[in-house]
Amino acid sequence: MPRRRKFGRQIVQQNCQGSFHSTWNMICSDGYPEDLVEKYGGYLVKTDEPYSVFSLEKHPKHYLVVFGSADVSQCQTLEFINSTFVKCFAGVGKPKPLSYPRSRLTCIDYSFRMADDLVSYCSTRFMEENEATTILYTDYDDKTDDAIMHINTSSILRQKATEVALVKMFPVSSPHMYLLIYTLMLWVLSLPIHLF
Repeated sequence: MPRRRKFGRQIVQQNCQGSFHSTWNMICSDGYPEDLVEKYGGYLVKTDEPYSVFSLEKHPKHYLVVFGSADVSQCQTLEFINSTFVKCFAGVGKPKPLSYPRSRLTCIDYSFRMADDLVSYCSTRFMEENEATTILYTDYDDKTDDAIMHINTSSILRQKATEVALVKMFPVSSPHMYLLIYTLMLWVLSLPIHLF
């Protein structure tokens, strides 16, 4: 059986260097909404699990989403030291150190719709769409990797099967044309069908 490659925390930290030693300001916090579990899946986050959203002080369109910590929701600002340790500033006085030895940090360097959806649930103020998102799962279980891998593998196989069918149905030479046809088919399939 082929061995799956595991990426260590060091690689994740290298991709997230801009998140460390930076100040993040609280936007809002709440419990994870049930309809987002349905929309994005509940593989890493369960309904009503606490989450908090922060924006980077230097770049307000860069968001930080922290899942699974009620302590973080008390912070007005956060400072990352590394992927398992943050300083929480709850107002005046000394910062409160928060340690998450089982955490998982992921950095996404493009607009991430889920972060915007989370903000719309916990805040009534207008926020511009994010340009990048850092996600911290404070209590990450390595067994979750296997479940996600299974789900992602199934969706990749379905996508490949669809692509092969498209190539047979529409023999064109441009890969961009396949992408256009594939997108149009997905759009058509998403339209509501009314049977009379």
